[in-house]
Amino acid sequence: MTKTTKKRELLDGIAKARLDHLKWKSYFEVATRDITKFRLDNDKVNPIATECEFGHWLYGDGQNLNFSNILSEIERVHEDIHKKYFEIIKTINRNDKSVFTSKSSYLSDKQFIVDNLILDLNNYSSILRSLLTQLELFVQSLDEEEEHFK
Repeated sequence: MTKTTKKRELLDGIAKARLDHLKWKSYFEVATRDITKFRLDNDKVNPIATECEFGHWLYGDGQNLNFSNILSEIERVHEDIHKKYFEIIKTINRNDKSVFTSKSSYLSDKQFIVDNLILDLNNYSSILRSLLTQLELFVQSLDEEEEHFK
């Protein structure tokens, strides 16, 4: 593999990882838009950080970028995203109707809580995308002669 091909391969991997994350997040947001109809397909939204498509890249080919400090930050934020995912699922599945006066009040209040947790998830997602951009810029700035491409 030539040095130029290796650099392009790294950049293509980052771009695919970004797209995989956006697909995951979009599918999850649609699934949680109405908690009364909540259903998830784990093939589309794998809850395990190492098993989602982004995780496959991060813990697979992404490790070719382990010389960058940015990668460890990406890993931390990715883990936070999955923790938020589980918090949202736990909130949706929690059966705490007894504290509400009516079913409609219960569902609207619960949807409000889930929607706020989704906002948190979106914040983590924005941070992750920003870190991926930083990683792309870092890789683009590397000289083809650096040891990372040998």
